[in-house]
Amino acid sequence: MDNWATQLAEAWKEKKDVINIFGVIVYTDAHPHIKKVLVDDDYWKALDELSGPSWPIFTIRPAKGTYGLPQFPRGTIGMMVPVYKEPVENKQLVEAFGIRSTDKPIFVLFCQEDDGTILSHRLPLKDNSIEDAYASLKEAASLGKKAVDGLKTQNRNNAIGAYNAITQQLE
Repeated sequence: MDNWATQLAEAWKEKKDVINIFGVIVYTDAHPHIKKVLVDDDYWKALDELSGPSWPIFTIRPAKGTYGLPQFPRGTIGMMVPVYKEPVENKQLVEAFGIRSTDKPIFVLFCQEDDGTILSHRLPLKDNSIEDAYASLKEAASLGKKAVDGLKTQNRNNAIGAYNAITQQLE
């Protein structure tokens, strides 16, 4: 499925020394600590340094999602449980990476096969405080970097080989 992250990945994987594994941080305005970490130049430079030049990580800045109550017909009894409404800007990524919701922030490692099939692995992120958000992003980027660095040469641009090696490392 074509979306902005896979389009960026297509352009980046043509560059020399870039591996066919990418990261994307999926969050919304409902995750202020993740957002503050990514907006801060010092935190961003530290994460960029950690990921290195051969493993790009992309971010999005979507509109805030909302919570709404389910609609029931007149005379019907139902539980009034808030339902998260997905921001429109996230819809492409949610569908492409099989994410049920961006109610909680997620770090996605992904690669794309030549036929367009997307292989992805999701890591949850914490957003309790700025420190937790940075530590969570740093851990996800470190795990991804360790997995990417551990790839054998023959798997570096082979989507299935890279994906299998990465998921083995992460699990």
